Amino acid sequence: MDRVQNWLTEAIDTAPGWLTSPPALSQISLLVLAYLAARYLGWRLSPVIDHAMTPKPEATHVIARLRRFALLFLPLLLPLLAYALTAVGEGLTRQIFGQGEVIAFDKRVFLALAALELVRRVLPDGFLKLLGRYVLLPVAALYALGVLNDATACLDAAQVNLGNIQFSVLSLIRGAVSGIILLLEGQPTVGDYVELAGGERGTIVKMTARACVLQTFDPNEHFITTRVFNYSDQGSANRYEALFSVSYETDIKTVPVIVEAAVAKLPFVLQSPDGPDCELRGSGESSVDFADENWVAGIDDGKNKYGSPVLFAIWNALKEAGIEMPYPCRVVELRRQPA
Repeated sequence: MDRVQNWLTEAIDTAPGWLTSPPALSQISLLVLAYLAARYLGWRLSPVIDHAMTPKPEATHVIARLRRFALLFLPLLLPLLAYALTAVGEGLTRQIFGQGEVIAFDKRVFLALAALELVRRVLPDGFLKLLGRYVLLPVAALYALGVLNDATACLDAAQVNLGNIQFSVLSLIRGAVSGIILLLEGQPTVGDYVELAGGERGTIVKMTARACVLQTFDPNEHFITTRVFNYSDQGSANRYEALFSVSYETDIKTVPVIVEAAVAKLPFVLQSPDGPDCELRGSGESSVDFADENWVAGIDDGKNKYGSPVLFAIWNALKEAGIEMPYPCRVVELRRQPA
């Protein structure tokens, strides 16, 4: 209390002389001019921006939604204009007099007022407004007072011990506004169907602190530094597919039933995590193309250990059912020239 009293006494003694000095008068004058200019510009620009950005009531396309979203921030126009103009004034006073603490303080105050308007008039009720009220506004106030860096250093210096682990209070706070960001973004969870940057798609089946297990139809992932095709189901089974084709004269509805039954009889083909699955893949130039997917217990070294018996089983089953394998066909049309 004695230190605060001495500081106040010193400030009261020096304030009259300092306020009448040319640097102080210039900063106060530029501050008033910046605020008045910001109010005038805000008064003139607000209706123009509102008219230009407001879409038709019936418009629902993406651009219309973005314009409506941008209009939510119109209340921030005045404090942001004041902040920008005050920053210009600060640059002038520092260039001329070599100081600008007064106008720099007011510049920070205008930015804090913008944060206040954001919380009061822009953020919706609920978690975001609560976050703005108890996180954004205190940070803005510390910044306006010019002690944000000191407060950050103090929090960073305050250590918390948890067994053999030591970390700062600042780290705790940062770990918490990160968890909140993840919550706001909607982090992936088990059961979500996701797509990776490389184009791989699959369902998240397990999440740990260091990794995420993805079950895919055609899985591949970057493992350390190389690209690896992972055909196993958590290491217990491996999936392979056998490609084959039938002729266009075939009743293709019967093909999956015949092939799946034949492949299921093979001793190395598993029924879990899934039994044989015959899929229609497309129409070729001379054939209808299929693929049979099946799970086996082991790795097909060279893709012949399991692939060849599966293809033999498919061939024999189709032969027994009277289904022909395709071969290239050409239709030749002969036209007789008139005599």
